[in-house]
Amino acid sequence: MTYLTVPELAKKLHVNRDKVYCWINRQSNPLPAYNEGIRGIRIIEEEFVEWYKQYRINRRVDKLVDMKSA
Repeated sequence: MTYLTVPELAKKLHVNRDKVYCWINRQSNPLPAYNEGIRGIRIIEEEFVEWYKQYRINRRVDKLVDMKSA
């Protein structure tokens, strides 16, 4: 398991730390995180990946147009 701090996850995702804190503090479906006291909040990378998968965008390939043949 890989444990990440909030700043580490934010840097990895190229987002602001505040965004990660917003995900953790959401009322509905918050990002799983663990408070380790003086060491701060930690996120398990594998749990983040599973949580994030629910926001995947499913594109409809049948609606795409081939510009070469158009």
